[in-house]
Amino acid sequence: MTPKTFVTLIAVLLIACSASVIAAYVARFGFGKIWTQGIRFALTCALSVSLIRGWSPGRWIIVVLMGLSSALAVILMLSSVNVAAAGQLGVEFIALTVIYGACAIGLLTPFAGRHFSGSGAEDLESKPLPTPSSMSTKSIEPSQNEGEGR
Repeated sequence: MTPKTFVTLIAVLLIACSASVIAAYVARFGFGKIWTQGIRFALTCALSVSLIRGWSPGRWIIVVLMGLSSALAVILMLSSVNVAAAGQLGVEFIALTVIYGACAIGLLTPFAGRHFSGSGAEDLESKPLPTPSSMSTKSIEPSQNEGEGR
């Protein structure tokens, strides 16, 4: 498994988890505010694409958001006054905490870090080949100050 494959699996897991959260939201609350869930899903997809493409700030944004989501899930579960609601939501919170925490930890590993630093196994199909117009053919001219003072 290459670092890119590992990061791609994490991105797909995040998208699948986000879709399941939307399904649970719709099942519990209906379609009243589905547009907010759609925006969250679009942001998750955009950040997942940034992970796959190797954008390092996207990695850190995902790690921070997943860490905050995990912490918030634990806090909400522990501070729930209604025991019946805590029991019903507890399984979902635990699952989200484990999945988001595992994704955040996975993105922090040195193995995944190679994908973002560019030192991992590279996929040659994802990089465009240089074209003659993109290569510089300018000759290097000596600076004007080099000849002075001799």
